[in-house]
Amino acid sequence: MKDDTDPLLARMNRLLELKELARHAEPEDRARIHRTIRLAGRALLAIAQARDVAERTQRARERADADLTARQGELAALMVELQIMIEDIPR
Repeated sequence: MKDDTDPLLARMNRLLELKELARHAEPEDRARIHRTIRLAGRALLAIAQARDVAERTQRARERADADLTARQGELAALMVELQIMIEDIPR
């Protein structure tokens, strides 16, 4: 089953199943179940949003690291050029 790979999706699917069960419950139980589903749904949404922010932050960090590596390479090349220029200056 695909839900096993994403626990968040599995929990959301369980909430949907619970909603289906609530249809057959007594009215007062149904109201409690619906409140529980709403609260759990909000919590799952908050978790999904936090996960998204964390993933975007990770991608930004990876891009920054790659940029830093490129800049370090450019600096090293400039240092080599400078060293060659210094060696070419007559003393």
